[in-house]
Amino acid sequence: MEELMRGSSMKERLEEKIKILSLEAWKDKVDGADVNLWLNNFDPNECIEASFLLSSFMYFDNNSVRELLRRAYQDLFMRPEVFKIRRKHRNTLDIGIIQGKYNKVLEHTRFINIGNPSESSAHLLYYYRQENELPAHLFINAHQIYKHTIEGEEIKTQLDISNIDTIIFIEDFCGSGTQATEYYNKFVKPIKDSSENIRIIFHSLFATQVGYDIVNGLGYDEVKTVFLLDDSFKCFSERSRFFNDYNNDIKERCQELCTVHGNKLCQEHPLGYKDGQLLIGFYHNTPNNTLPIFWSSTTSWNPIFKRYKKRR
Repeated sequence: MEELMRGSSMKERLEEKIKILSLEAWKDKVDGADVNLWLNNFDPNECIEASFLLSSFMYFDNNSVRELLRRAYQDLFMRPEVFKIRRKHRNTLDIGIIQGKYNKVLEHTRFINIGNPSESSAHLLYYYRQENELPAHLFINAHQIYKHTIEGEEIKTQLDISNIDTIIFIEDFCGSGTQATEYYNKFVKPIKDSSENIRIIFHSLFATQVGYDIVNGLGYDEVKTVFLLDDSFKCFSERSRFFNDYNNDIKERCQELCTVHGNKLCQEHPLGYKDGQLLIGFYHNTPNNTLPIFWSSTTSWNPIFKRYKKRR
């Protein structure tokens, strides 16, 4: 009876929290009907665990992402560059000198998304330009750093990076570091092999500690992220921020639920790609490092934060 009363009390608290989240945080993405449809994936005796995980989900809407894009530009690039300019000019506060030197740096900088033009990073790069009021010519596709010439019957391809001092590769989410590694090998390494002077930078809005460490070891001249997801963001890690002494008894049940259903939904990665164990999603997509119970879509499973797969 005590367990039943405790469960009933928790059920009511979770229902209230999820109701508030659906009205305020998820209002453009998830409503009450979506919540009920998702909860119907589970057996009735699993709903408290499922609701607990849902109530802990971190969702970033359009406005939140736009704010992060402003921070990515201002905190990761603009302010450090201004600081360097001031330091080179005896800590000057002369706005004319600072602005003139910064404009020259910016004119020789190019921003490139990591991913093909139809993917979310390209979509976000458009908002990055908007939010930071940057000129369109500073944004290029990765293939535009190559020049193609015809010599006889042969097409020759060579790097065309004249007038560029800095290239910033931008990614919305760096989970395992797999995509950033692929791009490093395909685009960055050839540039660095051909020119020692050009600076290659990697910026992301979010990065797991694992992904950040992998990318940081590749050879980029600089790796920065706005929001670093350390091990405490892994749902079932020893340092998990989602469980404490009050609710730690539910942790094992939640992990079992995610593992059992995850094995059916995504057998190779039941707790998210490369054991990501994340509870994170964005208005434009959900990373596959997030627990599959949230984003997987099958004939027998209704997602609540659907993931749109990348097409290669």
